[in-house]
Amino acid sequence: MAVKHFQRQNELPTDGIVGNTTWDAIMSPDAKYYAVSKGAQGDDIQRIQQRLYELGYLAAADLVTGNFGDSTEAAVLKLQEVNGLEQDGKVGQKTVNLIYSDEIKANFLSYGEKSDVVLACQQRLRELGYLTTTPDGAYGDDTAVAVRQFQARNDLIVDGYLGPSTRIVLNSSEAKANG
Repeated sequence: MAVKHFQRQNELPTDGIVGNTTWDAIMSPDAKYYAVSKGAQGDDIQRIQQRLYELGYLAAADLVTGNFGDSTEAAVLKLQEVNGLEQDGKVGQKTVNLIYSDEIKANFLSYGEKSDVVLACQQRLRELGYLTTTPDGAYGDDTAVAVRQFQARNDLIVDGYLGPSTRIVLNSSEAKANG
């Protein structure tokens, strides 16, 4: 796979074979570093999306498709913002290294946030009977109350943040409904 990723990056035929052309490109000082952006497709994109979902930057598991589209770009931009990287929406060397490092800061959703990730969590909280208002993607008072109730009922730390551990339980089949 690494050969195919390199070939894609350097605009070579992606056959996965290190022939003369690929070898010359690998040895060239002009070889491009790994970077993907909107429009890219592949198993590497799927792995990046899975990690973005786990960290709370991608709203839903069904967005892990292997196709780098608008939602993936928005997730990458948010990750770059939260982690103090240049915000270009591309997964280049610094971003890909950070995604898989221990230094990565997850997306802790809190009061005042407005995003598709909040909307997805609100929809699930409503489905489970914690949120009684219409999901709108804005983390307001009603969402904060619903999150705290959910955390208490599901033996989580009651902090009102939609962090990774809360979202994992929220999106699991083991999530306890309200009532």
